[in-house]
Amino acid sequence: MNKKMLLQLLELRNASQLRTIPKMRSGFCRKALSSALVALAAAVSATSVNAQLMQNLSLANPKALALGHAVTADPPGIDSIHFNPAGLAKIRGRQQQTKILAAHMSFMSKTGEQQNTQAVRDAFDTFNDAALAQDPDAVLVDFPDDDQAGISATATQPMLILPFAGMNEVPVILAPFGGIAIEDPHHGWTFGTAVYTPLGMGFARDRDKDPGSYQGYQTALTRLTYFSPTIGVQVTDTLSVGVGINFSWQGFGTKTKFRAPDQTIIFLNRSENALAPILSGESDAADGIDAGILGAFDNIGDLEIEATDPLSLGFNFGLLWEPTPWISFGLVYQSETKADMEGDFKMTYEDAFLGTTIGLKPLSSLFVALDGAEFNAQRVEKGHIEVEMIQPQHIALGTSIQLLPNIKVNVDMKWVEYSKWEDLTISFDQNVDFLNLASIVNTLAFTDTDSADPNELRIPRGYEDVLSWAFGVEYQANDSLVLRFGYEPRGSAVPDDKVDFLFPIADANLYSFGFGYQIDSESRMDFAIAYLVSEYEADLSVTVDEDGKEVASNASTNANSITPGDVIYNPYAYLPIEGKTEAYLITLSYDEKF
Repeated sequence: MNKKMLLQLLELRNASQLRTIPKMRSGFCRKALSSALVALAAAVSATSVNAQLMQNLSLANPKALALGHAVTADPPGIDSIHFNPAGLAKIRGRQQQTKILAAHMSFMSKTGEQQNTQAVRDAFDTFNDAALAQDPDAVLVDFPDDDQAGISATATQPMLILPFAGMNEVPVILAPFGGIAIEDPHHGWTFGTAVYTPLGMGFARDRDKDPGSYQGYQTALTRLTYFSPTIGVQVTDTLSVGVGINFSWQGFGTKTKFRAPDQTIIFLNRSENALAPILSGESDAADGIDAGILGAFDNIGDLEIEATDPLSLGFNFGLLWEPTPWISFGLVYQSETKADMEGDFKMTYEDAFLGTTIGLKPLSSLFVALDGAEFNAQRVEKGHIEVEMIQPQHIALGTSIQLLPNIKVNVDMKWVEYSKWEDLTISFDQNVDFLNLASIVNTLAFTDTDSADPNELRIPRGYEDVLSWAFGVEYQANDSLVLRFGYEPRGSAVPDDKVDFLFPIADANLYSFGFGYQIDSESRMDFAIAYLVSEYEADLSVTVDEDGKEVASNASTNANSITPGDVIYNPYAYLPIEGKTEAYLITLSYDEKF
């Protein structure tokens, strides 16, 4: 290994021959290692995108769930703290609530057959012809078939991450919650606080058999609000106002495999077999390592992360206007919140990647010119990680209309500012080899995109603001029993060209039913059951035009794009993907005066 290798690497930036390989521009680690961020985003954006899938579902309020969460103008008792704080002003005396949530979720991941890759195969042939012209004994490179093609699996194993317990598999999701509210009749306000989870989800995939394991085979996220002091005030006979602060604990954990994209082998071999000493065993640094040049679709390694923030603050504000007994209007604003999560990471490399970094290590000091650093060349890297996660602001407007003496209809319109996620940044407390190589390849690639430093990873997300609706109908069967029905078409923050297995969602539909039963003047019980379903696909179609250029349609830049220069991790390039997420929820609550 010598300076000749570095010169060869530098020459990559201007080599006209390299431009004949359409996939080279995207760079090796800019794609392969963005999966690490994607793994982090499994929680970071799980709080973002999965928040849209799970938003309100884990709150376990039977009335809200049964009415499709159309309760902004018809707030549900103590849980008005979240849905519309002004609703607390409707509570009289002292009241307490105990509730429980049971949930079951399934995540289906499926890949199709490998699509037409003739243009890339031609590029490999071009590379091989050039290598043979320079060295008749050069090792030729074949474009590999993808072993992840034509695979389907469904994950149903629940995962949770909780304070002091970390991330663990659990037999079932079964969670208790509760709260209290106390009226001060002398001053016209009601105080309340509750324990609830604005967001909670987690699942485990089969590491070796589920194609989704390259975008997280274990993922868990929880946002637990443990103190939510809120006041609701009856300003006039028809107008109520409420405001509250929420103190929350946020945690996430994830484990993921990630793999090299198809152009990796071209990149590493183009330096005229610079790693040949490693492969031939001539380098002492490779002793004991089954070393090899990292190839297309090879596993790079496994990344494990857990991070938490014990104190994340936010606030809710609400208005409730009831101009007549038969109609009401509500508004709620939930502020943007930020969680500065800290935790630990562990990166375990496969032999091929470790052998590659061992081969590059003697030239580490020269890589500074390429925005790199010295390689550690270690099997396992451990350290500290910091992630800033934002939960975007949310606004809801609603109305509740008493159409008939025993029939009430609720309608809500909701907006969430998911476009706040322009990108995500993950900071490591040390230089990490997979980030180091990513930074170097970024510099060598033909793009101005800068997605990695040796100790920091950045990735754009491209999500969209969401405007959605919710509908609920309530039927008063008698003085004690009320029946409820709900439908919520939940818009997705993920555009069609951003879907993937990491955030297994798209547009979703929630169907719900429930009832409330007034046991006596001091107590009542509420129940709800709901079903949510979301289906998505990136049905990649690849053709080669008359100029020999590959053209793809219906692809996702987060999963299977083949476009040169894409900086998002694409572990399923040339593979159509599809998925289906289902959730079954049951919740029961008991309220009583005390």
